[in-house]
Amino acid sequence: MPEQLRISLTRNPEILPDEVLEEYEPLGQEPLGEGAFAVVRLLRHRKSGELFALKCVEKYPLRIRNMISQMQREVRIHQALSHPNILQLLRVFDDQSYLFML
Repeated sequence: MPEQLRISLTRNPEILPDEVLEEYEPLGQEPLGEGAFAVVRLLRHRKSGELFALKCVEKYPLRIRNMISQMQREVRIHQALSHPNILQLLRVFDDQSYLFML
């Protein structure tokens, strides 16, 4: 059976921000998953050992499609959600190229 072609519009960030790395350790370089505008990385909290998902959204593809406001709206909505079947958004980190949602 032929391998599936994987197409993603975003890149896995080579380096995570210092404020993420102070508290969390990345587990591997391969993403847990990816979509058109983001990849999801697995992190471990350095003190507790608890596992977390970090959504890494590349800003450039959003900018050229005038979708930054949609991303901001997603963050606001996700911060307000509280449901047992939806991951809780704990923190948001930002740098020049990416938005990181923990």
